[in-house]
Amino acid sequence: MVFEIDYKTINNCNTTHKAPLLAVEQLYLDTFKPRYNILTVAGSLQGYKHTPESLSKMSGENNPMFGKSQENSPTFGRTGALHPMFGKKGADAPNFGKTPANAKPVYLYDTNKELIREFNSQDQCARWLNVSNRTVIRYISSGKVLNNQYILTSSLY
Repeated sequence: MVFEIDYKTINNCNTTHKAPLLAVEQLYLDTFKPRYNILTVAGSLQGYKHTPESLSKMSGENNPMFGKSQENSPTFGRTGALHPMFGKKGADAPNFGKTPANAKPVYLYDTNKELIREFNSQDQCARWLNVSNRTVIRYISSGKVLNNQYILTSSLY
């Protein structure tokens, strides 16, 4: 039995469409138990061994870390009291109170869709609500009401 598979189409599928394909592939792998040197878990590189040729292409000057070392770092070898951040916590830390550049704002509404509060980041919102960051992300994505009183959004209504 021979199948032709268009891998570009499969790789562009979203996860929900890939799952049935991988299940069928795994069924065939488990059923026929091929004796050739192939991967035994569908959709996984587990057990793959690079050829000596491919290993040589990834080593030496072709490796992105070639010639780099930690010794070039300004804090290399500076541990404990010698490290510039040693003992700095809270307000003494250089980034204390600063919102990260990649932070996403969160808008907190009541069930009547009236703005209660704005947060600079999901982390701030999570701390204020006393929930995890993951909970904030889930409620923003789903649009569901949190604790029967809050609606979380990433944009203003």
